[in-house]
Amino acid sequence: MVLVRFLVPYSWGRNVVPVNAASTSASRIDPALRPYVPQMIGNENLPGVRQLLGTRSSLQSLSAVTTPSFLFQGRRDFAFDIDQAGDAYRKLAGPKRLYVGDFGHSPSSFPGPDLSHVLDLSIRWYDRFLKGIPNGVDKEKPVQVASDPWSGKTASFAAPPAVKRITLTSRSRATLEARGKLVRTFRLPKRNIEQFGAPIVQVTGATPTQWPHLVAVLTSVDARGQETILSEGGTLTSFGRGARTVSFKLISDANLIRSGSKLRVYLGATSTVQNVANLLYLKLVPDGSRLTVGKVTLTLPILPKTISR
Repeated sequence: MVLVRFLVPYSWGRNVVPVNAASTSASRIDPALRPYVPQMIGNENLPGVRQLLGTRSSLQSLSAVTTPSFLFQGRRDFAFDIDQAGDAYRKLAGPKRLYVGDFGHSPSSFPGPDLSHVLDLSIRWYDRFLKGIPNGVDKEKPVQVASDPWSGKTASFAAPPAVKRITLTSRSRATLEARGKLVRTFRLPKRNIEQFGAPIVQVTGATPTQWPHLVAVLTSVDARGQETILSEGGTLTSFGRGARTVSFKLISDANLIRSGSKLRVYLGATSTVQNVANLLYLKLVPDGSRLTVGKVTLTLPILPKTISR
């Protein structure tokens, strides 16, 4: 019986490898990986990086795993996101369960407030598949999502939950400087909604210089003015003198957005455009770069029915 943690092949939009590598002593990094670390941090040689990490990923082999497996995933985890857990869950061939709980890497913490529930689920799984106790854990709906903030409430599903999508558009036009930022604000339906999955940002822009990559940080601002980071991500770009459109996924996570809130999308070269303490994406664009941004579209995946209150 195994409890699974995993890492899918690296993509620029998910900054897992650079963040972890930059904070790890070189002596603790596999010698085969060390030459690639500066490239990962510097956003260089991405085909080579993807090929290297793809061969080291467990994802490609999970369809051969028949061992009973229980995956535990945090709702808000900016190192390992929900899509990674969902991809692994779908590929596993044996008995399996997935719990998406109120814990995780930053901006969450581990253990979380649902620790006793996590331990109870774990023990029941071990009892069933190690001790052979017919406790019914394998007969329950296999995917469970916790409320946030944790209230003891969960929702169970036969598979990773299906979502609806809200599409929001801003059409104003502005120029982004190399060390500057653009902020677009979006109104929401006047009810609680629960984001679940990877938001998608689509940006139409043009540049007379160059703009090699773009970062987006998505936040919510509640009725009291309190701002919360919902997700963030980045992509390589192909902007030129003529208008072109890029589309990219942000980190897949889960957030309750309360009625009366509005959404903000910050666009720039680094995640510090949202806050100087937001250090997830730090590579700058060349000095003098300018990007004229027009239409910005945000697609937000939401649960048909909220779990959290």
